[in-house]
Amino acid sequence: MPVLNSVITFVLKRLCSNANGTFGALINGSKLFCMTLEPEIPKLPAGIYLCEIYMSPKRGYNVYKIDFPQADGRPLEFHIVNTIHDTEGCIGVGSFDPTWRMDGLTGICNSKAAFDLLMKTQLPSFWLKVVDANG
Repeated sequence: MPVLNSVITFVLKRLCSNANGTFGALINGSKLFCMTLEPEIPKLPAGIYLCEIYMSPKRGYNVYKIDFPQADGRPLEFHIVNTIHDTEGCIGVGSFDPTWRMDGLTGICNSKAAFDLLMKTQLPSFWLKVVDANG
């Protein structure tokens, strides 16, 4: 398990929020890894969090859980989403195309491919730094 002064593996930089959710960029080193989608008002405050592989009972497959419980006690997760309705308070990964729509909502596409790429890193755990757009 990493210690607090371990190297940050990923930075989630939130870029903008609107009725379709909060869109961000997941950055690894200096490279864009994928785009992200969270609820319009993210539950995860800016800060540094430990993420660990976890068998999600809701999804039935491994995800990365973020060391920050939701109000109902469930952990926040990185998982596959298309629109804000799929986030369930968590963070989805994918690609952003401003012309892409599902059920009339802008969201992220190619989410399964981005999620598979994240899981293929095979990191048992990593540190995530979350930065809001204004700071």
